[in-house]
Amino acid sequence: HRLAAEFGYTRLAGQKAIGLYNQQLIHAALRYGIEGGVVRLEAGADYYHDKVKTVEAENYIIPFVRLNLNLGTDGLCPFFEMDGSVDDNGFRSLTWQNPYVAAAFWQTKSSVDYNGRFGIGGSIWRGKFDYRVYAGFSVRDNHPYWYVSDNYAVDGEKTAVAGAMRPALARQTVLSFNGEVTWRPVSSFRTELGVHGYIYNDDETKLHNGAPSFDGSLSAHYDGRKISFGAGVYLQSARKWSAVFENTGTETAPGEPVMQYDTFEAPFAVDLRVNFDWKVSGRVTLFAEGRNLINRRLYEYPFYPEYGANFTVGVKANF
Repeated sequence: HRLAAEFGYTRLAGQKAIGLYNQQLIHAALRYGIEGGVVRLEAGADYYHDKVKTVEAENYIIPFVRLNLNLGTDGLCPFFEMDGSVDDNGFRSLTWQNPYVAAAFWQTKSSVDYNGRFGIGGSIWRGKFDYRVYAGFSVRDNHPYWYVSDNYAVDGEKTAVAGAMRPALARQTVLSFNGEVTWRPVSSFRTELGVHGYIYNDDETKLHNGAPSFDGSLSAHYDGRKISFGAGVYLQSARKWSAVFENTGTETAPGEPVMQYDTFEAPFAVDLRVNFDWKVSGRVTLFAEGRNLINRRLYEYPFYPEYGANFTVGVKANF
């Protein structure tokens, strides 16, 4: 048996242009675990008290479950998982999510996620082949839908004044289907395959969610005593974001502003990557990484393409 508790406190405050922002987040977690011959279970809950200045405090309880069943064979192990999180939408957090966020912008509501997963996993062929197949369901309250803002339209002519982005908050539900495989013919070499499909419900907003309906990866890695290297290809289906224009009517009869919506679509992404590490000593490692080696037009954020084929080399040192 195992019993554990955790407590945390976070205070966030802005200065100057965001001086009105002040948020306090209290987090308490309780876990109870038991491991028997058939059942390995860890269960509990997370409590969050979220107080943002000028708005009422919110309280959330998020269940936590890790359930694994031992059916007497390593090749077939059913599992069930539940978890979640509460994440602030202050200016600091938004800039981590998207560096093109509008200046001095924040939201007074935190994003709250409730997640569940169930499936089977296991290890077969004397531990050389591991797999995990599962379905997931998530409810995401106050989920950020990023859109391109600060645009205007006069007499029907649309003009992008700035490339700043803002998140609108709305509920999103996601159903996912996932498969992950690892093959290790020898201890120093492995190949990994992952396939993930997503079905979104975004009925509470007109905005696109900027998320893929499919992503996948196939990679191979060698880990030696001195030298490690690998290569992989990473796939992502087309994604869509919204660009919002405020239609100010005509110059002679402006009328009431009307919001218009355009769509930016990032194409299907194929990213070929390689990496190499050389352990010169126990403390120093030389590394090289290459990304987008087939020079595709890749997007992490709308309207801002990433670099073409690029390499990074450097030194890692541990002291």
